[in-house]
Amino acid sequence: MLRVLCSESELGEDGEALVVGDRIARPASRVEDTIFGTALDEVEWRLDRDAVAAGREAVTVSGVVRSISGVYVDLIRLGDCTWAPATGSAHLEPLTTTAATRRSDEQVDRSVASAPDDAGDPFDAPLVLDGDERLSGWLLTLDEEAVAPA
Repeated sequence: MLRVLCSESELGEDGEALVVGDRIARPASRVEDTIFGTALDEVEWRLDRDAVAAGREAVTVSGVVRSISGVYVDLIRLGDCTWAPATGSAHLEPLTTTAATRRSDEQVDRSVASAPDDAGDPFDAPLVLDGDERLSGWLLTLDEEAVAPA
């Protein structure tokens, strides 16, 4: 069995969903930081479609998805606009598809002025408070350990 982390942006930006039973072959890079303070920090690989473009060593992980868990963390403030998972706060919620992921209700802080995006629309900044729970991504378990050069 091979456990692989997958960030929310890895799938969310393109509206992709993974389902238990899917056969995948995707680029991945080594997890270089320990941010959870749990056994999740021992996971060696994360899906990373941008690894090569960003100059990170890339491999291809492949196999059949046998389990999916949403990874949720509590946030702590590190700086003015910098947030990180509270050490040891990560917990998993079993899923059959990433499309069924529970999303936290985000409040918007309308008191913070923000520059418009490329389309001219103002950006609504989420209101984040210490201890708020956020989806970090998913933990996938693949049935076969197949890691090959990308």
